[in-house]
Amino acid sequence: MADFCNECGNCATFCPTVGRPYTDKPRIFFHRDDFEAENDNAFMLLSIGARPAVQGRFAGKTHQLVLDDGLTNQQTGATPEVEILATLLHGLTKSMPHLPMPEADPEWLVTPG
Repeated sequence: MADFCNECGNCATFCPTVGRPYTDKPRIFFHRDDFEAENDNAFMLLSIGARPAVQGRFAGKTHQLVLDDGLTNQQTGATPEVEILATLLHGLTKSMPHLPMPEADPEWLVTPG
């Protein structure tokens, strides 16, 4: 379960936008074990070399984006994933800088190739 959601289902009834946010909107995780347990629509903020980063899981594949002088793609497979990661990383680091961003353990890193 995402850390911002308890999957109560009320948003499906009361949400002013389309969809059921707990299944359709990005799910942000703050604990690695919770993130690792998900196969899709899972995101985790972290730090890589003291730079803000985000990892996202799409259809079982983990992608990673690191904030550099601009948003620099470190590893990804397709443009839509890059756009989603960039939007989340930019929005969350600007609007919610207090969110936890643990330093990534080496085994968490997505390597190019």
